[in-house]
Amino acid sequence: MDNIEDEKQKPFSSNLASRIWKIGSLTTSVSANMIANKVKEQFSVPQEEENKEIKKQMSEKIVKVLGELKGPWMKIGQYISLNNNVSSDSDEMFDAFSKLQYESPSMSYYFTKMQIEKELGKSPEAIFNNFSRKPIGSASIGQVHEGFLKNDQKVAVKVQYPDMEKIIKSDLTTLKLALFPFKMFFKGKLDPIIEEVETVLMQELDYTKEAYHTELFREALKDFDDVVIPEYYKEYSSKRVLTLKYIEGRPLEKAIKEDNLTQEERKNIGQILMRTFMKQLFDIKKIHADPHPGNFLLIDRNKIGWLDFGCIKSFDDTFVKGYRRLIKAIIIQDPPNIRRGFVEMGFVNEYEKEKLDALEEFSNFLALPYINKDDFDLSENIDKLKEGQIKFKKMADKVGFRTPKDFIYLDRTVFGIGMILFKLKVKMNFYKEVEPYLFDEED
Repeated sequence: MDNIEDEKQKPFSSNLASRIWKIGSLTTSVSANMIANKVKEQFSVPQEEENKEIKKQMSEKIVKVLGELKGPWMKIGQYISLNNNVSSDSDEMFDAFSKLQYESPSMSYYFTKMQIEKELGKSPEAIFNNFSRKPIGSASIGQVHEGFLKNDQKVAVKVQYPDMEKIIKSDLTTLKLALFPFKMFFKGKLDPIIEEVETVLMQELDYTKEAYHTELFREALKDFDDVVIPEYYKEYSSKRVLTLKYIEGRPLEKAIKEDNLTQEERKNIGQILMRTFMKQLFDIKKIHADPHPGNFLLIDRNKIGWLDFGCIKSFDDTFVKGYRRLIKAIIIQDPPNIRRGFVEMGFVNEYEKEKLDALEEFSNFLALPYINKDDFDLSENIDKLKEGQIKFKKMADKVGFRTPKDFIYLDRTVFGIGMILFKLKVKMNFYKEVEPYLFDEED
């Protein structure tokens, strides 16, 4: 019976040679497609729809392999899915990558059973009243199964793929050598992201840390009635198995696309994301640093279920106070303090005038949703935001910036939440959401 079910599931291999062969084949295939397309462009002008279809096909091919490889490769794909800009020109391409946020090939039940027996001392059948052989979700280092405890409580059981520590270490040694397939999707240097991927994945390997942070955020956000964070069952968890109370809801990505949400419902979701982010950063001084749509569920169209507390970034008081001063200066458009803030936070040196000029100009783009202290419609202002983003990218390419270490996680989180807000096309008062955390505080 196991073999019949396993045939329906995609292969997952921890064998280094097999993984190198897969990524090598992918690189060769994508390279050949891109070269052929360039040659074709020399002799004819390709149609826009034809270009879109070529990129879509290459995207789907890359996503398929990344989903099977898991680990660092899949994590890079998830980063690409968060790297889209406010333009809709490349929706087909990024839609393919976004699948890595909430669906990917799963490992065989044989390995799931083996891992649970190794970690908890008993088989799933002995521990649970019922345990789904097929996972309900697959991610970069583990997959989630539905189960029922002996008291019939429904749970989500997160099981880590076998040999993930070995896989991560070996993959990271070859990752930089095979980045060509990603160049067409990611503008900018990938080396800092690879370093972040390594840090994040090594942290996420220990599910006891994730359990601790799940409980910490449950307590810290308990006053938010529209946020649901699952309870943790210590007796059914270990370093590589994590059992949580099951949350019923729709993946946020699918709900945004398919559920015909009203503007009021979209606004409510946006407010929840904004308020909880501000609470995390300025009160808890820790953020859920993996805010892709696959980690959120929409419950009854008016609540957000939070999943996966494996990636958490902590900040000290000095950083939080400095960041608050910088954001306040940007929103009230205070040039001297904007420039001082970027220097204090480590983006530039005081004497780097050209870089400071570029950052000051960029701050005008960042302030757009806040400066009128009124409702700001993302969909109506998308062209203005796109223009500001493109202009800054050109300046950034010209003068170059360094990103301080603490901002790698923070920027990723802000960008991830921002992308969800863009997908929601919300109309809301952004100033009102940040005001209590920025202007009611004295630094």
